[in-house]
Amino acid sequence: FLMRVVRDTSLGATFGDRFEALGEDLLALVPGVGLSAMVLGSDREPGLQRSYFRNHDPGLLDDYLAHYQTSDPMGASIAQARGEPIALSDCVVPGRFGSDPYTGELLPRLQIEHVLGLSLRLPDGKTLALAIQREGGQGDFSRKERQLLRLVGPELARAAVGVLLRERVAHLADTEVDHRAGGVLISERGGIEEIDVGARSLIAKHPDVLTTQLFEAVVARALAEPTDVLCSSVEVVPGQDSTAIRITLTELENARTDDSREFFLVIEHLVPPSVDSFETVADKHSLTSRERQVARLAVAGHGNRGIAHHLGISPVTVGVHLGRIYKKVHVAGRVDLARVMSQGQR
Repeated sequence: FLMRVVRDTSLGATFGDRFEALGEDLLALVPGVGLSAMVLGSDREPGLQRSYFRNHDPGLLDDYLAHYQTSDPMGASIAQARGEPIALSDCVVPGRFGSDPYTGELLPRLQIEHVLGLSLRLPDGKTLALAIQREGGQGDFSRKERQLLRLVGPELARAAVGVLLRERVAHLADTEVDHRAGGVLISERGGIEEIDVGARSLIAKHPDVLTTQLFEAVVARALAEPTDVLCSSVEVVPGQDSTAIRITLTELENARTDDSREFFLVIEHLVPPSVDSFETVADKHSLTSRERQVARLAVAGHGNRGIAHHLGISPVTVGVHLGRIYKKVHVAGRVDLARVMSQGQR
């Protein structure tokens, strides 16, 4: 169930939104826990890159890195990023819990007693450090719960890579172009494994250009030139107009337990400035102000929870608005809505 949620790449447009949603679903599987996630930088770009800490001020993670990481009994395992879950109870000598600043100051302050951690390597030398925490009185993590974190760890790393690349792509656009983007997860054999809403829309719009053969060629280039794999890119111009398709590829590490390799392709669609087709369609179908807000966020890739968070309404209300939008615009779902709103048709 959690892996299905992780692979829903339309869920959560930012790192915080994404891991908030994952934390909620993890709570349904492992009762009484909270999730925290940190992306730690590389040697070239050190420090805390992104963070999420359920029900707590994210600034506490900065505080942890500055004052408590060196006394964290699990710190060495986090730095090694082996992809194996480790519990705090495995690292503390019996009778010594509370004798260091981490277990004696930070955890009591947060009312946390049990911690299960996992860290994995990400592209560009970054590290994803995950922890699920449980308050005292509920018992330590079971063997089954440890196995669960081992199972979903690579999927959580994939989710982190996807949202970080999405954020990165969002900053690539300049003021002179209309920028749309999507992501595709593909194996080294060229097989497409996952496609997000934005990529589906772009592939539907340019089926003669964005083909499986093109993706295979991009991966083949990366395999032939491994030194360029973290920033390999190609640029394709369809030829009908000045539209450009740009593809950036990043290899996923720890994506699987075997030796196969997986890659995340970011597809960028750059077109000249034009009349806002979104508003054209919205006017044509008499979308209300609130429906326009919901539709814009849905087209941008936000899930129902993300839209609800942005607009201060409930996910159920978001679903009601989307149902009305689909009916007015005569579409079946998010993919069709993104295509219609971007092309100004219907």
